[in-house]
Amino acid sequence: MTEITGVVVIVQEGRIEVMGDDGDGHLLILSPSAAAETAQLRDLEKRQARVRVTCSEVPNLVALKADRIEVLDEEATS
Repeated sequence: MTEITGVVVIVQEGRIEVMGDDGDGHLLILSPSAAAETAQLRDLEKRQARVRVTCSEVPNLVALKADRIEVLDEEATS
């Protein structure tokens, strides 16, 4: 498993993009075990919330699978 820390910048139908602290954009597909709904994710996007995402690779996909999303702060980072 991999951990990515960064800001939620895009949310779209079960997919999110996190701009990592490393400056790279990370495309993630939401796992059912992540226990997050689109409305919650859109709120994180709107606030540009900092998150830590625990993710795993999926064979034959460019995106990673987001298994767990943890909000690191409640303040907007913009």
